Amino acid sequence: PLYLCPCPWHVRACAVCSVPAVVSININVMEREVRNRRAEEVEALQAYYGNDLQRSLRDGSRSSPASPPPSSESETGDYPLEGPWFLIIRQANIESNGGGNSNSSLGTPTLEIRLPPCYPLGEAGPEPILHNVMMKPQLKQQFLKELRDMYEAEMDVGILWGERCREEFLFGEMKGVDEDTL
Repeated sequence: PLYLCPCPWHVRACAVCSVPAVVSININVMEREVRNRRAEEVEALQAYYGNDLQRSLRDGSRSSPASPPPSSESETGDYPLEGPWFLIIRQANIESNGGGNSNSSLGTPTLEIRLPPCYPLGEAGPEPILHNVMMKPQLKQQFLKELRDMYEAEMDVGILWGERCREEFLFGEMKGVDEDTL
């Protein structure tokens, strides 16, 4: 068991996930570790998804591929470490026709990942949000719950959730998805 000093200068915890720290220096170490882990995850997301990783829901002005790389470990170009992160969920017919954005009236299906302060070290997981996806509300909630349930402390979920969404939408496994509007 962890015994904490009752002094307010020595006991602090994340308001969201209640991860305690014995001494304030531990919080600085934890914050640094959170930033390092997020920087690594953003780098992995950039490498895996390329232009499908976006800064915002309506982001068409991402840095060009010729942009210089980040100058330090804690920088990730123009992607905020605090989140949210946005992943475009490409459709099979779009990918087989050479890429590009969906021209549906709904917009491009996108997964938004909102990060709690202690992610990925805390018990509180990120919050997934689906944009521009037509599906029955109950099925959408079940799918979002499935994504949330995948999270475990110290687990990076960006690629895991992105691929789960692609699997669900590309292969039409989700009953209630109106593929004509995706």
